[in-house]
Amino acid sequence: MYKRILMFAKEEQGSGMVEYALIISGIALGAFAAVMSFGTGVLELYENTIERLEW
Repeated sequence: MYKRILMFAKEEQGSGMVEYALIISGIALGAFAAVMSFGTGVLELYENTIERLEW
């Protein structure tokens, strides 16, 4: 059993997939943060424009 655990720990087949998953999750978090930070500014811009256009 101990040998199997050591062999599993030394395998590198899945490491590439894990790296891609980490990269994709980092990009997703960055996109989410950008939408959250710019989203309120865009909302305020639209609200101000609507207020100016109302008679």
